[in-house]
Amino acid sequence: MALIALIEAVAFAAVACSALLSQYFTIVGFSPFQVGILMALTPITSVYGNFIYFRLAAKITPAKLVKVFSLMAASMYWILFLVNGFAWKFTAMACFSFFFGAIIPMTKKQCPASPSPLGEWVRGLSFA
Repeated sequence: MALIALIEAVAFAAVACSALLSQYFTIVGFSPFQVGILMALTPITSVYGNFIYFRLAAKITPAKLVKVFSLMAASMYWILFLVNGFAWKFTAMACFSFFFGAIIPMTKKQCPASPSPLGEWVRGLSFA
């Protein structure tokens, strides 16, 4: 359970930093249109991704699925910085968005509600 909570905390930290990817894409030399396409992949992926995530969670242990998706998201994030060209970055960002988009919903499913008032307060901050 502690590992799931750690993964959730890191995922929320990554969400906070994901806006900085647009600056990186601009520095790399992409046009505003290309930056918009790359940054739109995460919300687009969430449209169909949640259905896939929870279908997989019905067949595979959700905790194992979170670990696999976390490793895949981390791998795709590093590949995003290693490849050159819009097509390769688009592919890496699409894969990253798919795997990363599953982490927060799946960890929310794994973490039980805390009985303490402090735990509820901290858990309530996660939607912000």
